[in-house]
Amino acid sequence: MRTTCRTKPSASAGWKTRTGSSSAARCSFKLAFPATPSSLTRFRKRLGEAGVEELLAQSIAAAKDLNAIKPADLSRVIVDTTVQEKAIAYPTDSRLLEVARKKLVQLARRCGIALRQSYEREGPMLRRRAAGYAHAKQFKRLRRLLKRQRTILGRLLRDVQRKASAEQQATLSPWLDRIAQLQRQKPKDRNKLYALHAPEVECIGKGKARSPYEFGVKVGLAVTARQGLIVGARSFAGNPYDGDTLAEQIEQVAILTEVKPRHVIVDLGFRGRKIEGTEILHRGLKHLTRTQKRWLKRRQSIEPIIGHAKDDCRLRRCHLKGATGDAMHAVLCAAGYNLRWLMRWITALLLTILAGIGRRLDQQPDIAETKTPISVPRYRYQSEFRILQGRLRSGRGDNPQRVVSNAGSGASAKPKRRCLSAPGFSAPIPGSGGLYWNRRRVLAGRLRGAGELRIRCGGRQLPAQR
Repeated sequence: MRTTCRTKPSASAGWKTRTGSSSAARCSFKLAFPATPSSLTRFRKRLGEAGVEELLAQSIAAAKDLNAIKPADLSRVIVDTTVQEKAIAYPTDSRLLEVARKKLVQLARRCGIALRQSYEREGPMLRRRAAGYAHAKQFKRLRRLLKRQRTILGRLLRDVQRKASAEQQATLSPWLDRIAQLQRQKPKDRNKLYALHAPEVECIGKGKARSPYEFGVKVGLAVTARQGLIVGARSFAGNPYDGDTLAEQIEQVAILTEVKPRHVIVDLGFRGRKIEGTEILHRGLKHLTRTQKRWLKRRQSIEPIIGHAKDDCRLRRCHLKGATGDAMHAVLCAAGYNLRWLMRWITALLLTILAGIGRRLDQQPDIAETKTPISVPRYRYQSEFRILQGRLRSGRGDNPQRVVSNAGSGASAKPKRRCLSAPGFSAPIPGSGGLYWNRRRVLAGRLRGAGELRIRCGGRQLPAQR
């Protein structure tokens, strides 16, 4: 929701935002989003799978242009697989049979087919009773209800097939095939259907205690072994063995980064596979060198990256349609993770620059006893961006305190001088009698275009200008 205030259009421009109190101005209140979901859907379809892979490639190229990673770092990657769950309800036999019955009745009414009976009352009642029996672990009664649900679904299916014309049969053929598969499948069958609207969903077990089975598609990720930047992400339909996905994963990494990985670090799920020109490293190998053992310890660094991609970049659940949607969603999540990675790297670079400025300020003359102006270099950032902001504090208190060493007490005690060792630590202020900078809140004020700088010190205003 947003409120807009606009004036009458002029000859040169359209509606303009009102800046004063004019009688010709009028306000309008709009209940609308900046972009509709359908527009985003059309944009994603225009991009296609190749387009979203280009987005991922551009995020990797940006990291190389900023010197965040070196080209040599792309030759050593870590590969692992995870499950990208589909946005479906947990599949139970009773629920799937009831959903199939509702869908079949809906399709028949849409085509104008008069059914002999729709079971509108008995179907939901059987679904509720089956849920109660499953909760009470009364499996014999549950199997009896499931048999009745399959009988009802088979009657409706045969009724529609008898009364549908040849044209209607061709239109309803995909749905009728899925419903027939749901009506026939058993708990121990292979290639089962777990969602009526998403036949591409697979049941994948990764050995997790909290979720033994996950319903979705297998996704492979490749990250750099040193920095943790995602350089490859793709989905694999059909729940293949992890080792069978390694060649395709390395091929994608070589296309996106223009560097073929020479060293790939994997877990034991990838053993038994060899790729020409690439060294596959896992802990099942014998006679590992000291360097290989050191790099092998980096294998588990991909696990938190997968966790952040799922929780922060929405890789955990896919709402896009079909197998193409699964493939595009995985690549888009990887591109979003890389953007967050670049933002964190730029923030760390900025903090390093601020630490260097702090060291220059520490080398200036005594600002507490002399009135020597501080020479501050001029910096220009967009919209008066506050580069250095904070307060001069000691420890956790609001006012500066003296830090006294434990060597003595009274007037003979000397103030303890703290040295700067890394960004985020404290450093002494020369001549201030124990006051020191806190790196988390470095300076108060801002560096404007003219380079003006004001420093607050416990209520006292210390003159410091260019």
